[in-house]
Amino acid sequence: QLAGNDYLEAAKHRPATENDEKYMTMKVGWYRDAIAAESPGNPYWNTEQQLQFRAMPENTKIPLLFVGAFFEPFFMAQHDTWDRLATKQESVFVIGPWNHLGLTSGDVDLSLAPGRLDQWPIMLEWFDHTLKGKPLITLTKGTVRTWAIGDDKWVNHRAWPEPQIPVQLFKLGGATKAQSCSGGVLGAPSMDTTDQGVTYTFDPANPVPTQGGASLLSFAFFRNLGITPGPVEQGKTCERDDVITFRSEEFPNGSRLSGAGKLVLNVRSSAPDTAFVARLIAEQNGKSVLVRENAATLRWPRAGMTEPTALPEPGTVQTVEIDFWPIEWVLPAGGRWRIDVTSSSFPALNTHSNRATPWQTETGADKAEQTVVLDGSSLTLPLQ
Repeated sequence: QLAGNDYLEAAKHRPATENDEKYMTMKVGWYRDAIAAESPGNPYWNTEQQLQFRAMPENTKIPLLFVGAFFEPFFMAQHDTWDRLATKQESVFVIGPWNHLGLTSGDVDLSLAPGRLDQWPIMLEWFDHTLKGKPLITLTKGTVRTWAIGDDKWVNHRAWPEPQIPVQLFKLGGATKAQSCSGGVLGAPSMDTTDQGVTYTFDPANPVPTQGGASLLSFAFFRNLGITPGPVEQGKTCERDDVITFRSEEFPNGSRLSGAGKLVLNVRSSAPDTAFVARLIAEQNGKSVLVRENAATLRWPRAGMTEPTALPEPGTVQTVEIDFWPIEWVLPAGGRWRIDVTSSSFPALNTHSNRATPWQTETGADKAEQTVVLDGSSLTLPLQ
C-alpha cells in the first residue's frame, strides 16, 4: 500500500527530476537523462546504439509470433515493430481484447473472448510449427489476427488496420449542450458551427481522474489503488465543469470501428502552453465505456514531430491533432460514439502545468481558460 501511495505522489510531484532522490533515496542517472531528452530529435535518442536498436525490425531474419493486446501500454510500439518487420509475410500478429497481464478487464461483457491462459495454445502451435515442422492449425502466416471488443470470433486480416475501410467524418457542434452530459453533436460534415466556442477552466490541482484505457501499467503492481485498465465505465465524468461532451446519433444497426480515429481541434488557451485530452467513448447497452484516450499539447500539437513547434501568443487559435490508437470494436445496435474533451487524465498522463517551461523541471502550475472552437473541429473514424 505504501508503494502505491508513493507512486501517486511521485506521479504528481513537481519537479519530476527530483522523483529519484525523493522516492528512491538517490539520484538515478539514466532516469534524469531520459526525461531530460524531451524531443525525439535529441542526441540522447540518436546514438549509434539507439539507431541500431530501432532498426532491428528491418534487420530481422527469422519469422516471429507477436501476441499483443488492445489495452496494453506497449501496443503501439509493438504495432510499429510489426509494420517494419522484414519477415512480416512469414510471421503472425495476434491481438486480443486483453490488458498487460493477458486478462480481460473493464465493464464490457468479454465472457466469449479468450483470456487468461488462452495465449498459451497460440504459442505452442507456433513452436510446434517453427521448431518441429508441424503444420499451422489456426494461425495463418502474413496475417494480423484480431478479436474485436464485442465480437465472438477471431478475424484474420492481410493488413491491419485494413486500408479499404471507409472513414466517416463527424463535425463538432452544439456548443451549449457540450457542457452537460446530454452533449453537443457529432454530426454530418454539412452541419453549421459558425465559429462557436466552448470554454472551460483547467486547474492542474484538480485533474480529471483516469478511468480505464491502455496507458496503465500501475494496476499490475499496486492492486490497492483500485486502478482498472480496459473499457471502463466513465461514470459521471461528463458532469465536471472541465469536461465537454459530443455525441453522435444512434447507429440503429450498430457499427464496427476498425482502425485509428483522429480528433482535430481548433483551440485557444490563456496559458502559453497547455494540454488537450480526448476520450473516445462507446455508449452502448446502458453504459458509457472508454474505447481510446490520447492527448496533444500546444508545444507538441500532432504525432510524429521530432522537434517542438514555436508557441504562439496566449489566446491565439491553434490546431491540435489527437490520434487514437487503432482498435477493433463492435458497437451494438442502438449505440452511439461519443467524444469527451478535457485537459487532464491522472495518473495515466502527466498533468500539464500550463507553463511553457520544460515539464520535468517545472515546480509549479497555473489555472488556464481553455476554448475549443467548433468551426473546423472534427472527428474521423474508420467505420464499417
